Amino acid sequence: MIKNEEILAFIKKHVDDEIETIERRGRDSLDFREVYISCLVDLVKNVHEAGFAEGYVAGYKEAAPEK
Repeated sequence: MIKNEEILAFIKKHVDDEIETIERRGRDSLDFREVYISCLVDLVKNVHEAGFAEGYVAGYKEAAPEK
């Protein structure tokens, strides 16, 4: 399962490097951002690829014959 630190790293890389946390802080100025759609597309693509890769490895390990 992807961890919050990994999610934050994806956000910093693809959306906004100034985001400090993905936790809600209860203030609009901290919790809401304007984001370019192309940045969201890049984020979703990369998160999808990471999830697919993680699932592929997990599935491969489960399907591998026991020794």
